[in-house]
Amino acid sequence: MRVCTLLGRLTLLLVLLMLAHGTRGWSAADANTITLAFAPPDAFSSIETETVTTRMTMRVPQIGMENSQVTETRRSGRVTIEKIKSGYRYTGILTSVRQTEDGERTDPEPSDLRELDVPVSYDLDRQGKLQGVRGVEGLVAKSRELTPDDVPSAAKLMTTLRSVWEAEKGALCGRTANIGATWTGNMEILFPTNDLITYAVTTKLVERTTVAGRPAVRLRYTMKTNPRTLDRVVDRLFNDDAPADESLRIRVQSETWEGERVVDLATLLDLRRRDTETLRLTATHEEAGSLEMTITTTSESSLDIAGKSRSSSKGNNVWR
Repeated sequence: MRVCTLLGRLTLLLVLLMLAHGTRGWSAADANTITLAFAPPDAFSSIETETVTTRMTMRVPQIGMENSQVTETRRSGRVTIEKIKSGYRYTGILTSVRQTEDGERTDPEPSDLRELDVPVSYDLDRQGKLQGVRGVEGLVAKSRELTPDDVPSAAKLMTTLRSVWEAEKGALCGRTANIGATWTGNMEILFPTNDLITYAVTTKLVERTTVAGRPAVRLRYTMKTNPRTLDRVVDRLFNDDAPADESLRIRVQSETWEGERVVDLATLLDLRRRDTETLRLTATHEEAGSLEMTITTTSESSLDIAGKSRSSSKGNNVWR
């Protein structure tokens, strides 16, 4: 009898311990906590496609005139990952670009053409920390061929490539956060005028999700800078090809830039991405009056991982 009672108590104690352990393992706090582990495969290759649509609307309030122009750019390229001695190498190469204006085929922008067939690689250590960027010299050389009088600074181009990587992927690598958490960082964008503009990037972890069976997270982000810092860039864009007009004043009224990313947990690559930037500015002339301009640029991209990519079996255990 005593033995049965003792066994019964031990069994009950074991059940209670199991229930307690199970409750802790599936608690709301833990269920909402995600570690963005860096666990890429030894080899990976996929096609990334992107469509960038820019609508520029000009309005002259004095006479009620309004005119719009739509430019669409379609880009396609290959993204690869390979294991190297020091860690991993991520490489992207643009393989095709096509542009239209109001439906008519036009030549792509030099900023797109300089990337065509020029690989850019990011070397990472085994923990995912950025060690170096390769390919800047190729981009500068291609620019020199296309636009000899308008070649980007190699140092500034390197700064942009590194800061974009760090703000988007470096900030994720190894991060543990709850769903709903936000964090901030900086990103330096190189404009066509060869000016670097610093943007504050705020990112929010929205939810867990899956894409083609791959664990992923959905992120939302906003990018902000002081509109006054953009004034000199816009002014140069308008006046570089013509003598400066002292009576013409161009001011940025506002800029909004926000988007959403679905990020693969194993590789930290964007599986899906969409963002929209809206720039509103005014141009005022002492004699001609004022002109209002709104430029809205929407970018949508996706990584083809449904049957067309190759990867090793390593790196599947990304939930931690």
